[in-house]
Amino acid sequence: YSTKTKISDFVQFPEILDMSRYVRDSNSSKYRLYGVIEHYGHDPHEGHYMAYISDHNGNFSKADDSVVRSASLQEVLNSQAYMLFYVKVE
Repeated sequence: YSTKTKISDFVQFPEILDMSRYVRDSNSSKYRLYGVIEHYGHDPHEGHYMAYISDHNGNFSKADDSVVRSASLQEVLNSQAYMLFYVKVE
């Protein structure tokens, strides 16, 4: 057993993250998912990384090395998500 083994449990995450129950000012407590980094492989130091990024309209694109294409929200919300990026919704 290696302590560098990647944990591969699926963590569900929302497109809109509502933090209103944790902050006092509920008017500024919502965040929209705008980026996800995926990792494929057993060791976090090796494997393959890909990214999803959204434009200002919430349309996602997938970047896989030199290939960039449109992506659906269902593709973005997947079990290979490694890092999530949210931006505050005004």
